[in-house]
Amino acid sequence: MRMQCEKTAIIALIALGGAVCGPTVYGQASQPTPGHLVIEQVKPGLYAILNPGGNTIAARVTNEGVILVDDMPAMYYGQIVERIKSVTNQPIRYIINTHHHNDHSGSNAQFRAADKQIIFVAHDNVRHNMTCGKTSNPDPSAAPNLTYAQQATIRLGDAEVRLYHFGRGHTNGDTVAYFPDLKVAVTGDLFTAYLNPPRIEAACGGSSYDWLQTMDKVLALDIDRVIPGHGPVSTKQDIANKRHGMEMLQARTIDLIRKGVLKDQYKNELHVDDLGWTLGAAFSGDGWSSFWDEMAASIGK
Repeated sequence: MRMQCEKTAIIALIALGGAVCGPTVYGQASQPTPGHLVIEQVKPGLYAILNPGGNTIAARVTNEGVILVDDMPAMYYGQIVERIKSVTNQPIRYIINTHHHNDHSGSNAQFRAADKQIIFVAHDNVRHNMTCGKTSNPDPSAAPNLTYAQQATIRLGDAEVRLYHFGRGHTNGDTVAYFPDLKVAVTGDLFTAYLNPPRIEAACGGSSYDWLQTMDKVLALDIDRVIPGHGPVSTKQDIANKRHGMEMLQARTIDLIRKGVLKDQYKNELHVDDLGWTLGAAFSGDGWSSFWDEMAASIGK
């Protein structure tokens, strides 16, 4: 799409780029049947749409249209439209994908088919990362048509959203959507409001080691509310608490490695009860192995 100067939108964007990641399903939510979506107001003009047991998305209502941050698997398209119509008659003008996973971009094709004027925005690597997961040949109509490298700004009507790629974390293409006037950040799966470690998609460029520095940049934003990738609307302190837990998890893992504990013995030696965490799905399958490998490689850095 050729960039144009518009009265209602100013976006700083650059051409596509990034690395292709290998096939994996680690870090993706499985939602075989649709649940009942709930919409709640977070701040004036900003709403969270929650899928209990699934992901959480955000809708910023302006006097010239709606900015949607993430969508959901295709089965939820109709419900998302209904929830937005329950609070505004304005059309959706932008959809921002915080990363490539189906539970955050799975309705892209439906939205694009319904309204060709919608502009889809994501980090450079998201288009490439859509080759991850079970679908090796994704529908090109689901891919973002505008991307950015480090920072972009969308202005629509009376609202502004700043998009930041602070570095690797959940994937190598994570976006944080920041509404400065409302002091709210939408984090995608960089932060989830669950009592477990953050999910890291190592096969798609994610990094547990870099996640700490990425979250430091999120915490530097002037925010008081957070719309997470999964779970209820949270606070800045919730992010700080999870960051502290991840730092402790990394330190304990590195300590075990230095003591000579082998990878296959690691799960039995690692304790997180005092953090109030369960390791659960975030460290299932290859997650254990890739986390261990990254912590071992970080020794001496």
